[in-house]
Amino acid sequence: MTRKRETRSLTVMIVPHSERPPLSLHIPMWLIPAMLTALSLLVVGISYLALSNRSLSGQVRELSQQQSVHEAREEEMRMTILAQQDEVLTLSESVQRFRASMLEVENLSRQIRELMGLGDQAITAKATVVPASLG
Repeated sequence: MTRKRETRSLTVMIVPHSERPPLSLHIPMWLIPAMLTALSLLVVGISYLALSNRSLSGQVRELSQQQSVHEAREEEMRMTILAQQDEVLTLSESVQRFRASMLEVENLSRQIRELMGLGDQAITAKATVVPASLG
């Protein structure tokens, strides 16, 4: 024996003010809870996305602040490095001038030894003061 399936539906009739015939919509009863469930899921999903967006916006703001701090530090370090490079160049020039002066002193020393007739003997200086750390 076959049992006739009972199909219940909600009928919505739309009656236009014009001369057109009325329009009737038959909505199955199972569709109403399904639509409510879908609407609930949609609201929950949108709420979740809104909260995620708010959280991510806060993280982006924080990372942006950290990035600006890092950029300021990098700029400060860059300026320090440039200042140190200038100082190294200045010191290098001073060393070159010192070496040139030492060469002049050696040349004068050699000329004086030649004039005195000492030749190319190595002159060694003896320290007359003993450092306090040794004695």
